[in-house]
Amino acid sequence: PSLFTEPSDNEGKDITQARIDFYDVWSQLFVERYFIPIRNWCRENSLLSGGHLGGEDEPIGNARHGYGHILRTLRALDLPGIDTIWRQIFPGVRNPIYPKYASSVTRQIGKPYALTESFAVYGNGLTPWQMKWITDQQYLRGASLTVVACYPYSTRDHFMPGERPHFGRVNPLWKYMDIYHTYTARLGYLLTRGKPIVTTAIYYDIRSIWAGASAQTRAIELHESISEILISNQCDFDFIDDDTLADSKSTDGKLKIGAMEYDTVIVPATQYLSPGTIKGLKRFVRSGGNLIIVAGEVNGLDEPTQKIALDNLAKLVKPLVRFNRPCKDIHICKRQWGNVSLYFLTNESAEHITIKIDFDEQSPAVLCDLEKGELYPLDETTLEFQPWGSAVVLFGIEPTETKKRYVAGDNTIIELNKGWTLTPIRKYQVGEHDFEITETEQNSMPVELGDWRKYLGEYFSGDAKYTLTFDCPKELLAETIFLRLGEVKYACEVILNGESIARRIWQPFDIELTGKLKAGENLLEIIVTNTLANTLLDPQVKKDWYSKTGPGWPSNGLVYDKLSRDFEKNSLPSGLYDPVRIVLAE
Repeated sequence: PSLFTEPSDNEGKDITQARIDFYDVWSQLFVERYFIPIRNWCRENSLLSGGHLGGEDEPIGNARHGYGHILRTLRALDLPGIDTIWRQIFPGVRNPIYPKYASSVTRQIGKPYALTESFAVYGNGLTPWQMKWITDQQYLRGASLTVVACYPYSTRDHFMPGERPHFGRVNPLWKYMDIYHTYTARLGYLLTRGKPIVTTAIYYDIRSIWAGASAQTRAIELHESISEILISNQCDFDFIDDDTLADSKSTDGKLKIGAMEYDTVIVPATQYLSPGTIKGLKRFVRSGGNLIIVAGEVNGLDEPTQKIALDNLAKLVKPLVRFNRPCKDIHICKRQWGNVSLYFLTNESAEHITIKIDFDEQSPAVLCDLEKGELYPLDETTLEFQPWGSAVVLFGIEPTETKKRYVAGDNTIIELNKGWTLTPIRKYQVGEHDFEITETEQNSMPVELGDWRKYLGEYFSGDAKYTLTFDCPKELLAETIFLRLGEVKYACEVILNGESIARRIWQPFDIELTGKLKAGENLLEIIVTNTLANTLLDPQVKKDWYSKTGPGWPSNGLVYDKLSRDFEKNSLPSGLYDPVRIVLAE
């Protein structure tokens, strides 16, 4: 009976050990009797077995959910994956490390792809820049293939309140999603080329998690803290466990696990190492490997090791690059194929960051524009990161452009903040049996830039056009100039003198105008699109949906609608915000 009661620090050691053994056996049987037969069948029929487990985003899930051992289970898949559908990863909150469970397994079994199912209950207030940032964080941690959820076969009747965001024609932002898809496809392609440069491994103390009580709490704290210290000090890493250590080989100071080799292994303090793990770690130390014990003792391991406090771990981290100043918000991963080195860097903060980076590379740097698919020469390795932004830097490859990429400067030459009119042109609404899209016939109205709800109402979802005429001096036509928009909520198309010249869905909302302006009067139109959240949060919609009965309606117990509504409340402000300016290039 002790196996199925809440673990206690006061229980006997034999009970704790029995619980660990029990989890060890049944999680292995789960793999052998369920996942392996499915994988074998898939391979016999020219398919890949793939997917994710439920509740794998928190280490405690190994003890509370039905998989028991996340790394062991993922190794039984051809395409290991994770589930990011509840805003577990989102700007402004602490980002968990769990994408590395799938990517560690993927790297060690020598496969190119780690899967993520993303967005499915993030709500229809999800914006393109949030999608990009969520993708960036998962790909930085090793994901490389995305299932974008959900594109529903139908949105009729009870499918309207279902799992959302709804992608497809009923989403006002759908016409911009090719930009996101292109960005993500190119990033995923690049991050599956060659081999990841990872030389550090963290032991996943699954047995302490199974033990429960204070051992479980401490193991989870160390697991998360060690991971955070490494990633915040620009050190990439993989997870290893008892299974891989027991079968590992060590030569010349390298721990060899499948396709990967590690010269540094970090083990959090624990008293529950398996005999096979102890033997594997001893082989590693005797071969000259660097073993670091963090925050206490490890029972059964008497080899010469470094034992340090958690607070001192950052001093021993081997970063992939060096900055001219400490910066915990810029994170990085690296890949190598042939003579080409690739660095993917993300800014996981709301701060605008400019920082000089020493890449320790001999060849010239090239900046990769994933939206355009162009490679620009990078004269120096001082990079500017937008809030929540990212960058791909390559070495050992020729640029496709001869000149460096121009960026908009701060030298304003024309202010465009007065004289705007606004015209609603397309409205998305919740109908009786489906979403309805209608072309509006309202007249233009003079507006001040900012939240358009005071002009179009609280529940308007769709497209509205901002219009302005302005004069351009003839002497500016020879300059390299940009239109710099203020905040845009949440996507826009820019039309100049009747010609569509750009679409933008995330910062920076800068559009190059060189060669496109004419002397004298110019007509500027900016079509701004918000999310479906506004119309969904109309109180009448909620009243109608919760009055309906039958499968799929919220009144029948569907939890997704409530979760999505809570998320969608954050995306109601809409429109074009000032300042809008024409500026010279830097």
